[in-house]
Amino acid sequence: MDSVLHGRIDELVEDFRNRLHQQADQTTLGHGTVLLELERTLFGLLMALGASLAMAFLEAFHRNAAWVSACQDKVVQKGLRNDGWRLTRLYLFFGGRHTIRTPYALLDRRGQPGPRRGWGRRGPTGTGVYPVLEALGCRANATPALLSEVGSQLGWGPSEQAALSRLSDRGIPLDNQTLRRFFRALSDEALQQRTKALLEGKLPAGLQDESLAGKRVVITFDAGRVRMRHQKPGRRRKNGHHGFECPWQAPRLLVIYTIDEKGRQKRQELPIYDGVITSSERLFELMKKYLLALQASKADLLIFIADGAPEHWDGVAALVEALGLDPKRVVEIFDWAHATEHLTSAIDACGKLTDPQRTHWLNTQRKRLKKGRLQAVLGALKTLCRGRRASQIRKQINFFEQHAHRMRYPEFRKIGLPVGSGAVESAIRRVVNLRMKGPGIFWTPDNAQRMLFIRCQLLSGRWKGFIRELLCSTTIQTPYPVALAA
Repeated sequence: MDSVLHGRIDELVEDFRNRLHQQADQTTLGHGTVLLELERTLFGLLMALGASLAMAFLEAFHRNAAWVSACQDKVVQKGLRNDGWRLTRLYLFFGGRHTIRTPYALLDRRGQPGPRRGWGRRGPTGTGVYPVLEALGCRANATPALLSEVGSQLGWGPSEQAALSRLSDRGIPLDNQTLRRFFRALSDEALQQRTKALLEGKLPAGLQDESLAGKRVVITFDAGRVRMRHQKPGRRRKNGHHGFECPWQAPRLLVIYTIDEKGRQKRQELPIYDGVITSSERLFELMKKYLLALQASKADLLIFIADGAPEHWDGVAALVEALGLDPKRVVEIFDWAHATEHLTSAIDACGKLTDPQRTHWLNTQRKRLKKGRLQAVLGALKTLCRGRRASQIRKQINFFEQHAHRMRYPEFRKIGLPVGSGAVESAIRRVVNLRMKGPGIFWTPDNAQRMLFIRCQLLSGRWKGFIRELLCSTTIQTPYPVALAA
């Protein structure tokens, strides 16, 4: 039995009991803020108690010699060598930095001498790890619960300063650099784990045991807009800065969810959100890996819903062929709202019509399109196709003819399929627009990808499972409970 741990627990509880009695003696009625101040004081006492208890358990973990040795052996298998024990500072979920003595390992370079460093120059850093802390889910000298809280607060936004303020109110005071360091550590490991898992045909953290086999699945995707920040090359200005350019870029979002027989999303099954900052080609590469890992070939029905961007439907065709999907179990649907926008573009080209005439024409064609009378819609467009506006309306006619097989809306509704991409439109608003788009907001490509991925986990409702599988998946067996460790 670990008498040290039990003795420490008794000591901390007794100290907490004394502090409570002291607070009870000092608390008096007489002003309206007494309850407010009391609650804040008790919160501080509980946070301090939690931090002390967490450190007591951490020290007990380190006294378990068999488990510590197993942790050290595990990092040796990864090409590192153990380098004794070191003192380090650990940030806790209960606030503050606490010193702990823990094993340390670094990259084993023995027998692999590198080039000599110049005098006064530092070599590359960051190759060492703390095996025991890593096995417990700690990264960047922060506990997993703290990393989860930092990722959540910074991901929800609306800004870094707001996240710092909320964390401080929670009893976790951090500075900007520390907050960013924790967020980078969490998001970079998550992105690396996602890439590695998908390359191996496995699902990333937060999606274990998910499968599309035997289900009706909707796959929808679209792009948003954010401002990027690229530093200008050349010499610095007089103010000491290079200056930067801020072009628009389109982050592309993927949403996968399941539907019931009536075409409604199954609320008991969480959707999958993910995305890329770069191009549609990268999005379809990501989509292909997800569908392989999710066993999409065994799904009852795969429904692709998108707008009229040519690269979208070319990508879907290539994806179906690459995955060897049965064409009979694949349905392509052109988003209803985007289809009606093309009708609006056509009637807007007719400058001589009055507003009531435009509205009447547009409502008539929308009803026809909804009822599946596409030939009637094409006839109405051809009637308008004359004079200077002919070229613009001809584009819309070609567009409807090209996508006619994706606009069989009555047929789709009859078999219980959705005809709109509202799921991805909503996701773009919540994931991208509400946090990453706004006046004076610019992103470097790396930070944009980090934030996009973290917000995908938050907004899909998979955050707790994502953190658990990402940081706490290492299982090292020990034959005794902590309290019985020698």
